Amino acid sequence: MINHGNCVSLDRRDDLVFEFIRKQQNDRLTVVCLNEYTMGLTAVQRVIHEFGKPSIIYIGGGWCGYTEQAKNFCLMERIGLYVTNEMPGALWSTEYWSYCQRDKDGNPISHLSSRYQT
Repeated sequence: MINHGNCVSLDRRDDLVFEFIRKQQNDRLTVVCLNEYTMGLTAVQRVIHEFGKPSIIYIGGGWCGYTEQAKNFCLMERIGLYVTNEMPGALWSTEYWSYCQRDKDGNPISHLSSRYQT
């Protein structure tokens, strides 16, 4: 992510937590990086409890997903919840928590998982 066009600097702490300073918005984002096949609401709450409220929770590769409950909770809390393909766009977006990846026709791409786990 240090090579992302909107990233000025990147610092790492606690193994899973990254701090980004963005050029265009001149702000700092805290990103917790995980490898979570299905991110449920309980897992989101565990992240907040263990690391504090992050700007973004990144859950891994394109095969990963999140539950609708987890996504809605994150939207209400202004926390981005993203898989790999969504991260570049989210880092450009001023409202990073509500970024939605779209296909070539402009339709939203969903990464909702049908497998619910807490």
